[in-house]
Amino acid sequence: MPCITLERTTNETGTIHHHPTATELTLVRYQYPHDSDTWLYIGDGSRSHGLDITLESARRLVSTLARYVEDEG
Repeated sequence: MPCITLERTTNETGTIHHHPTATELTLVRYQYPHDSDTWLYIGDGSRSHGLDITLESARRLVSTLARYVEDEG
């Protein structure tokens, strides 16, 4: 899923810079064998830039994101 994310870089003087960056996010729904919980991975495929959340957490996230989007008009 194409997205724009905020990338942070630090220059040689230690100043942090923010750059909007085109990113491809991956969404994967999965379940471990012998486990009733269903999980959703949202991330860019790297270990440091992803979340594994339950479907219930995903529902709450969707609800909150919808409110934020509506508030922005």
